[in-house]
Amino acid sequence: GDIKLAATEHYSPDADETITIGIVGYGSMAHMLYDEVRTDVSSKTADGIDFEVKDANTMRGKAFLNALMDEYNNKRIDRKHATAHQELDFLDERIALLANDLADSEKKVESYKSDNKTVDLSSEAPLIFENALDAKNELLKLQSDILYYEQVTQSLDDPDHERLLPMASMITTGNKSVIPLVEQ
Repeated sequence: GDIKLAATEHYSPDADETITIGIVGYGSMAHMLYDEVRTDVSSKTADGIDFEVKDANTMRGKAFLNALMDEYNNKRIDRKHATAHQELDFLDERIALLANDLADSEKKVESYKSDNKTVDLSSEAPLIFENALDAKNELLKLQSDILYYEQVTQSLDDPDHERLLPMASMITTGNKSVIPLVEQ
């Protein structure tokens, strides 16, 4: 392409100076800059890096260092992302293996329970307790009915029949067939 030379405010046409202009390609310029850059890393595990460049043009040197740091930071971020993805893949694989191991273990426990006719008390306890409570309530009702029938029998066996018969409504069980007999 075209090359345009423009004078800066520092150029003086009256000065007797020789200006040498060299035109080089990108590759050659990169090698020349490479020779001018000094890099220092304090340790392999350090998260920082120190760059220095020697350049006659301070602004160009700063721009070069900023571009170099941007590239360094981008590469570092890419490495961190790659490492994070590898760790996530590893953890996903481990979770899948552990889930399979857990499922196998649960099947073995269920098989053992089935083979040995064991019961899971934590899940069966409420049902057992409820059944025991129902049985206890039924027993109390039957004991109450027995006491009622004993009182009726005592009243009927009394030769003077002066005793009053207990009320038939005191029967607590579902067998109410005796109520009409007692009420006579």
